[in-house]
Amino acid sequence: MFKYLLIDDEEVFNFIHTQVIQLLEPDAIIKEIRSSRSALQYVRDIMNDAEQFPDVIFVDINIPEMNGFELMEELEKLSPSFVKKPHIYMVTSSLFESDRKRAETFKSLTGFMEKPISSGDVEKMINRLKG
Repeated sequence: MFKYLLIDDEEVFNFIHTQVIQLLEPDAIIKEIRSSRSALQYVRDIMNDAEQFPDVIFVDINIPEMNGFELMEELEKLSPSFVKKPHIYMVTSSLFESDRKRAETFKSLTGFMEKPISSGDVEKMINRLKG
């Protein structure tokens, strides 16, 4: 059973992504946060707690307060202190190749997914987690 953190202000995508994850992993623990600043604070609060810290983090690119790139910059600063290394995926409905290229500059990023994520995306991700 893996733990997931969904950081996306769009309720419909959180719902879809939760459903897709639970379809393949019914026992998954999924936390949704709709604010980048709240998500950053949450990660800071649990970064030393292996029981709560997520195995997977989905970061939407277009979120209010701090966009996904700004949030990734903050997560990268914190990542050396994480109790474990999460798999971080940027998710977006953006069609801009420049967004994909910029996402690839983050060392702690595992991958880039288009919204909505598919069961195939989640299946590959779970296989990677089981490694």
